[in-house]
Amino acid sequence: MRTLAAVALVSLLGCSSPVVNPPGDTGAAIDTPTFDNPTVDRPTVDAPDASTPPTDIPTADIPTADIPTTDIPTADIPIADVPVDRPAVDAPDVPDVPTDRPIVDAPDAPCASPLVACGSACVDRQTDTRNCGACGNTCPAGATCRNGSCLPCGGCAAGTVCCGTVCRNLQTDQNNCGLCGSVCAPGRPCLAGVCIADDCPGGGFCSGVCRRFDTDPSHCGGCGQQCCAGNLCSAGTCSPGCSPGMTACPGSSSSCRGGICVNTLTDPTRCGSCTTVCGAGEVCVSGMCRGSGFMALAPCGAPGDYVSGSTVRFGGATGSAYSPRCLTVRVNDTVTWEGDFGGHPRSPSTRGTTMNPITRVASGTSSAVRFTRAGFFPYFCEFHGNDAGAGMAGVVQVIE
Repeated sequence: MRTLAAVALVSLLGCSSPVVNPPGDTGAAIDTPTFDNPTVDRPTVDAPDASTPPTDIPTADIPTADIPTTDIPTADIPIADVPVDRPAVDAPDVPDVPTDRPIVDAPDAPCASPLVACGSACVDRQTDTRNCGACGNTCPAGATCRNGSCLPCGGCAAGTVCCGTVCRNLQTDQNNCGLCGSVCAPGRPCLAGVCIADDCPGGGFCSGVCRRFDTDPSHCGGCGQQCCAGNLCSAGTCSPGCSPGMTACPGSSSSCRGGICVNTLTDPTRCGSCTTVCGAGEVCVSGMCRGSGFMALAPCGAPGDYVSGSTVRFGGATGSAYSPRCLTVRVNDTVTWEGDFGGHPRSPSTRGTTMNPITRVASGTSSAVRFTRAGFFPYFCEFHGNDAGAGMAGVVQVIE
């Protein structure tokens, strides 16, 4: 160590030097450690002459840094220029866009065209009334958004305009005639945007149009009173114009007025009259309802062949034929045959319903038969017909 070397040198020189304080010391004594000097074989050094100061004593070997630097405390010196606990005041209080802040104003996924993001929703700014043309542009109440523009009344159809919140036809609207809010006097309709002053002769105004209530089948007797198909409007009353052989009966439709033309001879819902309805399974024959057990007997093979009546004529002007050949009567009715039985003897047929009340007659000019039970009772002329119904033959149908 340098300290031990310095002490040894001083001892060798035989001089006692005062303790020199290091520069900057305030005079505090430095503890010099005491060492037990063991017996050391030292080399013999010639001492210089005392009268002559030695000139070859090295001075560079005198240590000046033997004072441990660790004995000088440095932690007690405060750093006053930049306090370590002082907050930085130059930085902004809140970052402009916090990195950990969730973004809630945008939709979760990109908006599909033509939709765009407005806030947290994807909207169509061409039709959205709350974002019409631009985000946040709300249309007034009652308006719609079309092509990015707010249209009042929801956009009026051609021929109408927006009056307040309702589309109006200024050509026919009695309360908005020509202009919004222009009201016609009571009973005066609006025609072509003008309140008319003249009454409608022969009728009245229906939706602003003059109608003839006496002859118009669409307004027969009043606005909207529609006559049924095939009906005429006469003096404000709907009535069917029926062809010959047809009967005018009241119509069954609740949507129109007037009657219908029917054939009461064959119509099972109006059989014989407008109010007679045949029962289930019955048919209407010559205006009479009959059972479904129809018996086709020549020369009467179809229900329509029968006619109602009470007299059968033959011979003379009718020749070798019965007129009518197919006759319908009711139970307990009487049928009279008129003609020359001598030349046209009548005989009952073996066909048809049993217990035929028609008897054989070969003379005279008249014969009456009363029918007391329902059925089909055929007959024929022995000279000009046969039992099969060919030639001069006929059938009497008796119904309940």
